[in-house]
Amino acid sequence: MTMGNAAPPMLRRLAAGWRAVIDSNMIQAPALGTFLTSDPRNRVIVPVEIWFELYKQRSIDALQRGLAILGRHSDQVLVLRSTGEIMRFAPPFPDMAGRMILPGGGEAVRKMVEELSSEARIEPAFAKRISAGWRAAAEQNLGMLEGAVDVVAALPMMQEDMFSAHEIRVIRKKERFTHSMFGTIFGAAEQINDGLSELMELPVHADHRIRAHSLQLRMALGIVIHHLWWVRNGSQSKKKLEATRNDIIDLLLAAQATFFDDFVTQDEKADWVYQNLKGALGLYVQSEFV
Repeated sequence: MTMGNAAPPMLRRLAAGWRAVIDSNMIQAPALGTFLTSDPRNRVIVPVEIWFELYKQRSIDALQRGLAILGRHSDQVLVLRSTGEIMRFAPPFPDMAGRMILPGGGEAVRKMVEELSSEARIEPAFAKRISAGWRAAAEQNLGMLEGAVDVVAALPMMQEDMFSAHEIRVIRKKERFTHSMFGTIFGAAEQINDGLSELMELPVHADHRIRAHSLQLRMALGIVIHHLWWVRNGSQSKKKLEATRNDIIDLLLAAQATFFDDFVTQDEKADWVYQNLKGALGLYVQSEFV
C-alpha cells in the first residue's frame, strides 16, 4: 500500500442513499445542495464541530447564511452527538454509526432556521441561547482537542525516531510502504490512542480489532497519517497554534466520517487524510501489523 492521492473530492458524492459527513467549508457550497437534491435518500451528517465554525463568528447573519442550505433540506440532515459522548461508546458497539446520531437533530436545524428568519432573531434571549450553545459545545471537547494539539505539535520532533532517512524518502517519493513502516505507523497510533484514552478517562480494549471500532483509535491513526502528509510535503516549519487546532478538527471529522459513507470537503489535505485513514484501518485490523 502507498499513501497516495485520492480522486477529486466532489467526484465521489453522487451515490444513491449516501451518508456523508461534511466539513465546514462545504456548508454554504452549491455542491452541498446538489448532493442533497440529487437523491432524496442522501443524508448529510453535521458534526458538532461545525457549530464551532458557525457560532464563533458571533453573528446572527453569518449563522443564517451558514444554515440556509441545511434548512432547506432539514429532513435530510443528521446531527452527530458530541465527540466526548461518542468516544464513551464501548466498542464494538452494535450499530455504532446509528448510535452516533443525535435524535431530532434535523428538526432542531429546521426550527433554528425558522427562528433566524423571524423576529425571534432580534430577541436578546435568542442571542444568549446561541452563545450558550457554542460555549457548551466548545467546553465539552476542549480537553480532547487540546490533548490532540499537543500530540500533533510534538510529532515533528519525533520524526527521526519514527522513520529512517530511507523511509522518509519513501514517503516523499510516494513509494510503497514497507512492512516495518506500517508497524511504526500503527505503533504510534496505539500510543496516541492510549494517551487520548487516559486524558478522557476511557478504557482501552485489549483486542486491537475491537479498538479499531472506537473513535479515539481512528482519531489517533488520523493524527499519524496527518504527520505523513507533513513529511510527504517536505516537513514544513511548525504551524501556528490556531492552524494546528483547525487541522485537529479536520482530523476529527475525517475519523467520524469513517463510520459512514464519505467525507465531503474542499480541503485537499483533509480529504487525503480521510482516504488514507480508511485504507489504513483495513490494514490495522490485520494482527500481523500490531
